[in-house]
Amino acid sequence: MAEALALYALVTALDVPAAWAWPDPRRGPRRLTHALTEPVQRPIRRLLGRPGGWDLAPLAVLALLAATRWAWLAWAGGLASMHTPYLR
Repeated sequence: MAEALALYALVTALDVPAAWAWPDPRRGPRRLTHALTEPVQRPIRRLLGRPGGWDLAPLAVLALLAATRWAWLAWAGGLASMHTPYLR
């Protein structure tokens, strides 16, 4: 689960410079990153709006992913015994 969250965070982070390079989400590599990130970013964008014209949805998604990943690792680490280093 933690790896999936980290991978989604990477895709979200890659979508930001891709949006600058390819503003049209139907072209280039942005087609894939936009298709993967937009379903999560759209409701956040609606909630936050665009203060000062800035799209803060990717930043909010990255913060939520980091918090979720931290909570998951803390929970999984609490369940793991001291002899399972891959969960620490």
